[in-house]
Amino acid sequence: MAEKKKDYPTYIAPTGVAKFCNLVTPNTRFKAEGEYDVQVLYNPDDAAFLKMKEFITQAHAAAFEAAKKADKKTYVDQGIGNMIKEDTNKDGEPTGKWIVKFKHAAGGISMKEKKPWSWKPALFDRYHKGLAPGTVIFGGSVLQVAYQLKHNAMKTGAFYTSLSLQAVVVVELKDAFTRDAAGYGFSAPAEETGEDAFGEQVPEG
Repeated sequence: MAEKKKDYPTYIAPTGVAKFCNLVTPNTRFKAEGEYDVQVLYNPDDAAFLKMKEFITQAHAAAFEAAKKADKKTYVDQGIGNMIKEDTNKDGEPTGKWIVKFKHAAGGISMKEKKPWSWKPALFDRYHKGLAPGTVIFGGSVLQVAYQLKHNAMKTGAFYTSLSLQAVVVVELKDAFTRDAAGYGFSAPAEETGEDAFGEQVPEG
């Protein structure tokens, strides 16, 4: 009898703004088979974001302790910093936002059956209807992401948690001509920071 595949709970992330996304075509920069991913921006005072961040932090800590107890090994806690962190612009300067990364491999070879498999996320519009084929989702689009927590204990001793992308609802679609500055990774606008793009104070009035 075949072993039953583990069933992971699925969670819904708060609505946020996509900064970078590869939801229609997988990103092959780091893996030959590619991976689907999306990075979503949140304000640091967003109560829903803070609740999600705390939930993931606690879930990771509990899984780390459980792994050490079960395996009797010395694991190195990698935390969740690779998935949830403060956002920066192209110059490495903080933008005042937080960014959360969701990802899932586009394919691979199954460990047991040694057979190739492929995968892609389910994409829906704001009415929960399937997104029209050929629709391209650009940064700046407003999204909700369905994800699963995957806790990984590596043979090297590293222990980390990833946010496994499952599906996306596009609340507001932006294309290449309608994305705003945040969709390209620029910092907050001058009316919020009091400074222009070069760090100079903007005159009042």
